[in-house]
Amino acid sequence: MKRAFSKSIVSSQAKGSPIADKSMTGRGSSFNYLPAIMDSLEDELMVIDRDYYIVEVNNAVLLRHGKKRQEVVGKHCYEISHGRTEICRPPYHECPIKAAWETGKPARVTHRHVYHVGGEKQERYVDVIASPITDSRDDINVATVLIRDITETKELELKIAKAHENLSSLNTIASVVSQSLDLDTVLSN
Repeated sequence: MKRAFSKSIVSSQAKGSPIADKSMTGRGSSFNYLPAIMDSLEDELMVIDRDYYIVEVNNAVLLRHGKKRQEVVGKHCYEISHGRTEICRPPYHECPIKAAWETGKPARVTHRHVYHVGGEKQERYVDVIASPITDSRDDINVATVLIRDITETKELELKIAKAHENLSSLNTIASVVSQSLDLDTVLSN
């Protein structure tokens, strides 16, 4: 099911804020800061409603997924991020959005997201930070989700862990060999 959302959802959340209300004029044009701020981010930024539908995205989401706005907005976040038909849950992934709604505080997890770009499937490690947004009555109706690609860092961590495991094995072997050698045998050679 595809939902239709207006851009006013995001801007209405920020009405009254200095950033949303302030326009920068120059060379006869008006400039709205909020969309420019969202699109200036290298990280993916999504606004998700209580039913896990994507309300708004920045350009990074569209570029990473190789999709147009109308192919993303109105879809479930888990459809776009994981190619799944249901909400993220263990043992595959924990849902930071659900945690943010339950606690009213930001939640952070590491996921593996699937990207289909240029006919090629890519799996990437990402940090996902979900932050609840409250309305004027302090109700949480949407959450922002910031997604940062940490694949290179994660791959280095995995290589370091493997190297540590190998060095530990070598250390164990060296210890066994050194204990089995007789001092007179070592000195006579």
